[in-house]
Amino acid sequence: MTRPNEGLRKSQQKQREETYQKIQKAVEFLKEEGREITKVNIREESGLAASTFSKDHVKKFLLETYGLGVKRPGVLLKQDGDIDNKEYNKLLKLNAKLQADLRKAEQVRDKERTRRTKAEKKHDELSLETKILRGELDIAVRKLRNLGGISPEKAKAEVIRLFQGGENEEKGD
Repeated sequence: MTRPNEGLRKSQQKQREETYQKIQKAVEFLKEEGREITKVNIREESGLAASTFSKDHVKKFLLETYGLGVKRPGVLLKQDGDIDNKEYNKLLKLNAKLQADLRKAEQVRDKERTRRTKAEKKHDELSLETKILRGELDIAVRKLRNLGGISPEKAKAEVIRLFQGGENEEKGD
């Protein structure tokens, strides 16, 4: 039983063979005429479309058979895993987007670091102020205890009342 794609593969292979034959005939004709063997001349003599010469299998055939197609040394043909210009441009755009996202993330990170540094500084200031106030509260509680002979709890409650604005009530009395 043949697979569904088998007929398609055979058809494509037949078309490729016909293309190769047209190229070979055009090259033979060019040689007989004494003309230079170039892709342009082959295209003109074979009647094949210019797009045919950009297909990988045609490039490979021209390179292996006639040594044609090498524009840049070291870059011969598209190999498995290579990407075409469209894919390359997509990747460039994606790279640019990712770099922009990275810059934004770095800016957010830097702002967050600045905010955290300010918050830590404010925390340190408030911690110091709290220590000072606790010390002052402790001193005030001791003074009250020494003066009035009251319990530490009552002295502390009285000092807290004074710090919370109770001293205004006393001045008003």
